[in-house]
Amino acid sequence: MKKVFALLAFSAILVNCQKKPDTPPAETTSETAKKDSAATVKLEPSPSLEKIDKCVFFNPLNGLTIPNQIEWLLKNETKICASDELKICITDLHHMKQEDYDFAVKAYWGNNPPKFTEITLDNFVSSTIPCTYSSYCVFDADANDNISFTKQSSFSTTLTSYSIPFFQGLAARYNLTGSSKLLFTKAIVNSQTVIVVSVSGVTDANFDYSHYPGGKAASSNPVKDKEYRSPQLRQSYGQDS
Repeated sequence: MKKVFALLAFSAILVNCQKKPDTPPAETTSETAKKDSAATVKLEPSPSLEKIDKCVFFNPLNGLTIPNQIEWLLKNETKICASDELKICITDLHHMKQEDYDFAVKAYWGNNPPKFTEITLDNFVSSTIPCTYSSYCVFDADANDNISFTKQSSFSTTLTSYSIPFFQGLAARYNLTGSSKLLFTKAIVNSQTVIVVSVSGVTDANFDYSHYPGGKAASSNPVKDKEYRSPQLRQSYGQDS
């Protein structure tokens, strides 16, 4: 009998030894997804901050005289021409809000329909036109308000001048091609008659000439500031003084 009890006790011990160790409960699908998500989260820099960081490159233009601006642009020409981002920053310096563009155009044309001159981009941007600040595209209008341009070796303070890097910036900003159309017309900016440009078929793609080779960054009188609009224009178009 003792042998039987001893055999039963040995069998019980053997069964317990053969049991598998306890394993932790399996993770749910949602818990696994949370872990995977946490492991793959990556903080990206803000595109707007990247843009600001790039465009501060042109801050030294602020307050410089026109000859000193031209000197600075020539000195930094290689860096500017090597970067589409910097050339896009140039377009930012010349960009006009739609309401300011409409105001400036109406200030010149009044109740008459504006007359536009269409020029394709390949007149300013192509593989045969170098990126440089040693020449400018200078625009003028004839007696019938037809607009044309010539290339001159210096920036003009009396006629509308746009740089080649500016036009290359337009191409980069809007992914334009040589056949893209630019529309030029007369406008009044800061009580002066100038020639403004817009990209045909693109919303809010309007740009002005501010009598400074560095654009608005070097100008203290952007068109949007009412104090620089003539009293006559403010009164004519319902602007408060």
